[in-house]
Amino acid sequence: MSQTLMCPVCRTPVSVTSTSEQAVCPQCRSTFWANVESGISVRPMDAAPPPVLSVRSGAPNVPAPLPYRDYSTPEDVMLPPQPPEGLFLGNVAVLLFVATIMTSMACIAVDWYAYTNLVEKDRAGVLDPEDDQWLTLLRMSSAMLNMACSLPAYVVFLVWKYSAYKNLQNFRCLGLEASPGWAAGSYFVPIISFYRPYLIMQEIWKGSDPQSEPYSANWSLGRGSSLISFWWFGYLVFCVTMVVIAMTTTMKNEPNLHEILVTLQAEIVTHAVSALTTLPLIGVILAITKRQREKGDGLLHWSASTAYEGPR
Repeated sequence: MSQTLMCPVCRTPVSVTSTSEQAVCPQCRSTFWANVESGISVRPMDAAPPPVLSVRSGAPNVPAPLPYRDYSTPEDVMLPPQPPEGLFLGNVAVLLFVATIMTSMACIAVDWYAYTNLVEKDRAGVLDPEDDQWLTLLRMSSAMLNMACSLPAYVVFLVWKYSAYKNLQNFRCLGLEASPGWAAGSYFVPIISFYRPYLIMQEIWKGSDPQSEPYSANWSLGRGSSLISFWWFGYLVFCVTMVVIAMTTTMKNEPNLHEILVTLQAEIVTHAVSALTTLPLIGVILAITKRQREKGDGLLHWSASTAYEGPR
């Protein structure tokens, strides 16, 4: 079985006979991998990348990143694009984060009531810690409920991010800089956790562009998301706030009134910053999930035989 495929560099027709072979263009002498069954021709890893044109008007021509570095073999990238996976995880994460925000608001209300109640009783001279045991129990209950919502939310979020990055490979995006495992695990590496998760999230955003084509690195020319930048700024503020609170608040076995009031203030600030940081994160999850769903729908109508007709 033979088939004529276009050279991915100069668009010269090249006759290919075997199912998958390394062909040489007679015109420009470039070497590329060709797959007769799928009708796809792509450049090998060791070939010099040619200039490519962005799918967006007005974007400059840039050298294409080397393909295949995010696939195990050349045959992997020559497979047709796959539909996105795990999109439902985004909806689950959003629901859990909404529950986390609601429980954070409940914690703020309880802590504020406890704060004002202690201040009023202290002014009236009727302060008795044993009378407020029910209030302490209520604070503990609300805090445990908040933790019961936030921990599963972040676990599902990490699984969703793993799946979202894996979808970039399903979309056959070339030139990826990370991996699905690194997308979820970068939060747990010191120093790197302050910037790498942000870069990976921007990479997911760009690679999920419904207008980008498979077997191309043009997705990297897209604009990043300002919503992701806003979320990451809030996340860093939350981390700094937690460190400052941990360094400035200390609770003794028998704390005095001042220490209790400071602790309540710290808890109120922590829950407030956490809720404000979670809001843009919900927007990021919904936006990326929508983009990947739209791109998956668009790839259903994409023809593998026209994937590489040369630069446009």
